Amino acid sequence: MTPRLTLPGAPPIPVKRRAPIHPGWIGVDLDGTLAQFHGYDGGRIGLPVPVMVKRVEDWARDGVPVKLFTARAGDGPDELKKIMAWLEYWSIPITEVTDRKDYRMV
Repeated sequence: MTPRLTLPGAPPIPVKRRAPIHPGWIGVDLDGTLAQFHGYDGGRIGLPVPVMVKRVEDWARDGVPVKLFTARAGDGPDELKKIMAWLEYWSIPITEVTDRKDYRMV
């Protein structure tokens, strides 16, 4: 159903819905954005930032692809396992971790 704009005394005007501006993925940083960061602490990942977790949950619920974008992803497979375990422990709905940008990143 196409939404319509109705003005008094005029026929209804169809209103076109805008397509997403950028059909890519949202990159969320880890340290200082999704997780608290108070300086290097032996590589420990801080506690989640609740307002960002909520935002990621909302994006995921709306079907928007969200990736964790962090330089830590380039530190090897053990670091990736640690990050994925942290995401799972806190039930954060991010399924991909990367340290690479591409033209679809918002």
